[in-house]
Order: sequence, then structure tokens, then C-alpha cells
Amino acid sequence: GSQILIDCSHGNSGKKFEGEVVACGSVAQQVAAGNTAIGGVLIESFLVAGNQKLEPGVTKVEDLQYGCSVTDSCLDFNMTQDLLQQLRQSVVTRRQGLAKSWQIGRPHV
Repeated sequence: GSQILIDCSHGNSGKKFEGEVVACGSVAQQVAAGNTAIGGVLIESFLVAGNQKLEPGVTKVEDLQYGCSVTDSCLDFNMTQDLLQQLRQSVVTRRQGLAKSWQIGRPHV
């Protein structure tokens, strides 16, 4: 069947990278519980957590932090890695549950 992509950033995170962790945690719980309608997530990720202001013509390049977003608030690399691991485990749990339910309903020969 059809699957949906959940935006764990923007409105679902309150536009804060910390909120992405909460939103993705909720998605992971739903997937682990057997939800097959969720096919993916959108997360904002970069090297450094958060974001910084960039005013064209005003902000000096040397004042910007390398690896930190100048647009949306982002998770850092390690947080992203942890979230992806959590989501991966939720898929494993879902698959194990679906396999068990398939075996239970299967006639024994």
C-alpha cells in the first residue's frame, strides 16, 4: 500500500532541532508498534546543531560557524546518527512483529 513521509522538522519540531528528536521518537514508536503506513522521515541535519543568522551584505564570513546551518535549525552529526539508529531499530522491531503475526496465522503442515 501507499506510505507517507513524516516531516520531523518545521512545524512538527517547533522549528527547533531538539523538537526533531521528539518527533522522530514518536515516529519510531509508531513504526515499532507495527505502523506500515510510515515510509520515511524528513529531518534537518548538518555538522553542528542549531542554526545561525546570515544577513547578506552584513554578516562577515569569518563570523559564521563552519558546519552550522544558515537556514533551518538542524541536528548535528551525532544526533542524526543516533536518530537513524533508533529508526532502524524500530523497523527491525516492526519486521519481527509482522513475521510473528504471519507465522501465527500460517497453517501448520
